[in-house]
Amino acid sequence: MCQVVASADEAYLARLLRFGLSPHCSDYDGRTGLHLAAAAGRCEVLQVLLAGGATPSPLDHFGRTPLLEAVSI
Repeated sequence: MCQVVASADEAYLARLLRFGLSPHCSDYDGRTGLHLAAAAGRCEVLQVLLAGGATPSPLDHFGRTPLLEAVSI
């Protein structure tokens, strides 16, 4: 998930989600694709993840949400 979000390839991400990739995948810090996309300012990726069923406000292991990441840019 992290690599796909970092690549900002929305079409590829949408295909992976359609074929079963969970939009809730997280890294070792509990950061989801939404956290990573928000921190990078990738609005199109955020839209794909939310349309794919991602939970809008997951907390990572530091208690941070994607929204907090977005405003911390």
